[in-house]
Amino acid sequence: MKDMPPEWLAGAKNSPGWPIMLGMGPSLSADAESLAWTQSAPRAQLWSGITQPTLAIVGEQTIPIMPKAADSIVANIPSARKTTIPGANHGWEPGVMADALAEFLAG
Repeated sequence: MKDMPPEWLAGAKNSPGWPIMLGMGPSLSADAESLAWTQSAPRAQLWSGITQPTLAIVGEQTIPIMPKAADSIVANIPSARKTTIPGANHGWEPGVMADALAEFLAG
């Protein structure tokens, strides 16, 4: 987290989820590598070769960066589309996600 904005790190350390975040620490290395890759070139260049149908799912009440990220996926992956889960935040009930995925896969 050395490159995380200081205010984000302070907020994380003061949240009740901090112990969980510490426990997840070892698994975050791969996440950080993938995030760095997404910034290594323009997204159109990085993602244009993805031909598989892609679904970007966001919660209706999630943080503002998430719908923008989903829009970027749709704009830069030729076969992508976005769906929004009503009333959901950054996470939602597994059944709701399963329904969204089943509808996508059936289509």
